[in-house]
Amino acid sequence: EAIRDSMLATSGTLDTTPAGGQPFPPEYQWNYSAHVPFSATYETNRRTLYVMSQRRQRHPYLSIFDGADPMASVATRQTAVSPLQALYFMNAAFPKQCADALTKQLVQETPETRAEIERAFLTIYGRPAAKPETDHAAEFVDQASGIYEGHGFAAPAARTRAMSDLVQALYASNEFMFLD
Repeated sequence: EAIRDSMLATSGTLDTTPAGGQPFPPEYQWNYSAHVPFSATYETNRRTLYVMSQRRQRHPYLSIFDGADPMASVATRQTAVSPLQALYFMNAAFPKQCADALTKQLVQETPETRAEIERAFLTIYGRPAAKPETDHAAEFVDQASGIYEGHGFAAPAARTRAMSDLVQALYASNEFMFLD
């Protein structure tokens, strides 16, 4: 939950308004039975604490990141690091959406690549980027921008897309996910 909440907070998409009820469909649309049980995933930009938990089906994010078993009371959770977690950060829509949202803020605030990179490190890691990190990140953004331009993106859109890819990689890093 902390990883998801941190991504929402750093990307500026965390909804801090009081949570209401879950967005269930109207009762006349219900068609549930013992053979067709209720099953839905309601996405939200609120803290993970407010994600609807179902006993029969775990939320996709919580199933990958060691969420509590909804069928049992648990005093402590098992923790594991799996390849699915890394694949989630590379391919899932949620990390891409958070990266795009943060990149949009960075591009509006500081429209210069190195300044954007430094701001991204401060926002995501809570520390300034070291010079070698800034140099490598800037090289990545330049190379990725060239690739996107080769695929038909206009120069500003290509640079923004490359910056978003960098931000997504920062979210997928050990430094973001684990405390020392």
